[in-house]
Amino acid sequence: MANNFKNAIIRDVSNDEQLPHAIYITPDSKKSIAIELDVANNSSAGVNCCVLIEDEDSAGTTAFTINNSGTFSILTANGHGLATNDVIRFNETGGTAPAGLTGGAGPTITSNKQGMHNTTSQGVGKMYYVTKIDNNTFKIGNTRDATTFIKATSAGTSPIFRKLSLVSVVRNAPIPVGGTLKVISGQKLVLQSDSSSLHDKIYVWASSTGVDAVISVLEDVS
Repeated sequence: MANNFKNAIIRDVSNDEQLPHAIYITPDSKKSIAIELDVANNSSAGVNCCVLIEDEDSAGTTAFTINNSGTFSILTANGHGLATNDVIRFNETGGTAPAGLTGGAGPTITSNKQGMHNTTSQGVGKMYYVTKIDNNTFKIGNTRDATTFIKATSAGTSPIFRKLSLVSVVRNAPIPVGGTLKVISGQKLVLQSDSSSLHDKIYVWASSTGVDAVISVLEDVS
């Protein structure tokens, strides 16, 4: 079997922690090996970089209700199983999220901008951070360890959320002006897709604009 090497380049990666760029999404029913990931700072000041991997091993979703309390909303889902700083997305697979919460698949992934996976049905929706109240209720914020929480203005239609299985490869790693961070180099990361709906993903975002990223992958390995 021929070696299937591919690369993807993102110019000016996202500087939004809730909407990171998906630089690579594993193709349907394939396994891939990430062999190099470099992030370069082309801006005029130092930046911090974060790279995350989503192990999308389950497409399970949870229905919830929402009630407002003062300046924020309380979401109720009996036995939700969430912990503080877990990350969730809303209504990726149908219905509509409550007003004020971005739901749906988000921007599509294209081969020349957000990675090399060409299936346009795959997208990156906005991420929210959880603050657990008890086993049945929780609040959400825009940042890890949030102290200000989000208030929705309507209940939405069949609102659901999915807990993301995310791990950090690097978090807030500094890159000086003109410098390059070798996030993956020498070691290898194995990624897989079990079906047309479950894809491991690599995300990248930076603390400001002017940051580029390039990844090299050996795709369709056994």
